[in-house]
Amino acid sequence: MKKEIIAVTACAIMIIGACGSTASLLKKHSYNPAIPVTAGIIAGEPAQEAEKETSAVRGREENSVTATTNAAQISVTGTRLISDIKKTTSAAVAATQKAVTAAEAVTEVMQQTNAVKSSGKKFSIHDLLGKDAKQSFLGYRYSEDGYYYCDDKDCWQKDVGYNEVYDKWAPVVMMYIDQVRVRFEYEDKIWMVQLWKGQYTFHLIGAEIGLYTCEPEDYTGEVGDINHFNCADKEDWLKMQLDCYYCRGGNGTYKKLFTRPYDTYWWATGFVQGQLTKYTAPREELKTGNRVTFKTEDQANLFVQGLKQIGFVRAAGEDKLVNDSYYMEGKDVWVLWHSINQDCFVGYTHEKAAEATSTDA
Repeated sequence: MKKEIIAVTACAIMIIGACGSTASLLKKHSYNPAIPVTAGIIAGEPAQEAEKETSAVRGREENSVTATTNAAQISVTGTRLISDIKKTTSAAVAATQKAVTAAEAVTEVMQQTNAVKSSGKKFSIHDLLGKDAKQSFLGYRYSEDGYYYCDDKDCWQKDVGYNEVYDKWAPVVMMYIDQVRVRFEYEDKIWMVQLWKGQYTFHLIGAEIGLYTCEPEDYTGEVGDINHFNCADKEDWLKMQLDCYYCRGGNGTYKKLFTRPYDTYWWATGFVQGQLTKYTAPREELKTGNRVTFKTEDQANLFVQGLKQIGFVRAAGEDKLVNDSYYMEGKDVWVLWHSINQDCFVGYTHEKAAEATSTDA
């Protein structure tokens, strides 16, 4: 990162230097309108010579205007480059601080786990996270309904944001999860709704739904690109519900593990103690029911268009959802997710709400 910043800074200095040199040349060779166009013409010289001189002066004037325009463009480019350097430096510092926070949290988990194992007790996730609803370890709490969840209103994760690198390297920390991501542009922001389900370490299974945003200029959507998103600001939180169902061994009979109640979130999660029999994708022993109420019907429709692009199909009604289907009514969208799984860095196209003309009411 330091090398990149130094290189960009050097480029900025070169551009600024070019601005100065251009300004100097303009001052030295600029056209002076106080000098008559006939100056230097010998009496009796043919009229065409005078015309040539006049044409030459006009040419110098046009070159001067062109050089002035180029200098202005170079100056603007230099200013923007300096601004980008500042943003890059600021982003690097912020990312480093967030990484340190995450590393400290993981270290604390490992210390807690080792402490339990050293005591000779059989390890249980309850020893690590506890069952006291008022207790919060790493932002996680225990519901009276028998599942763990992350308190999205008060957790360190809300300062970290999200990008696909997290999912790519999740198996390194023993997380084997499926993902679905829907991205679209609405109200001058790029929005992303992401779903997860799977094995969270060897002790928990569960699911999540998260809401994220970023600025359009920070987003490319190209295949292979890393686009970092911020956790949605409070004014962008949406009402959501998350139901998680489990079918051990894929015998066809699903039972509900938990429901995160219909409420305002940026991140709704739920986890219970357990293990899947198959860690590889797709993790079809789990499926989730999701409801999201968007700000407007236009925003809901953009989300639906993204679901269709991924492979979800339209159901006949809210109560007629089948695996990997959705239903939209007004601002509300219901999704039943089972088998679809997106790899990381897949790339996206997005469109503005004003350009979305089709609806799925």
